[in-house]
Amino acid sequence: MTVATEGNLRIVFPVGATVRKFDEEPGGPSHPMKAVDFVVELGNRVLFLEIKDPQNPRAPERNTEEYIENFVGEKLDEDIIHKFRNSFIREWAGGNIDEWLGGKQKKPLYFFLLFAFDGLDRRILDARTATLRRKLPVRGQAPRRWRRHIAEDCAVFNLAAWNALLPAFPVSRLG
Repeated sequence: MTVATEGNLRIVFPVGATVRKFDEEPGGPSHPMKAVDFVVELGNRVLFLEIKDPQNPRAPERNTEEYIENFVGEKLDEDIIHKFRNSFIREWAGGNIDEWLGGKQKKPLYFFLLFAFDGLDRRILDARTATLRRKLPVRGQAPRRWRRHIAEDCAVFNLAAWNALLPAFPVSRLG
């Protein structure tokens, strides 16, 4: 088992998972190419995981209505999409993408966004997922001329949805 923390959140990954705190690696937060919070390599897939936690008392956005409205209203999408795409480019430049997507053990890439705010209902999470699927784009959403897709799929979760749909990777609050 591997335990990772991001701010006020703790995620437990199963035995065998390789978890990298990607935005703290060399070329991390100060680098012009922003990165997702974690890259998680599992036996059968790779996850890019971005975490937003407006309910963390120490978070700069601090559960403000404006921040939540910006997320729901797609105003944070450019930042989220750039983090995903820049992470993809950084991993491609490092040779990992070829290994995952073209190697003997092809591992599809997924993008998960954990928006840890209890006030998001399933309808909002589904709408945000559909929008990000189109904007990234993921399998089935890419232009026809593309021979490959960037990601297999993506999903947006709050804590309750994450723990219900991904029980093998439980998330909890610290303290």
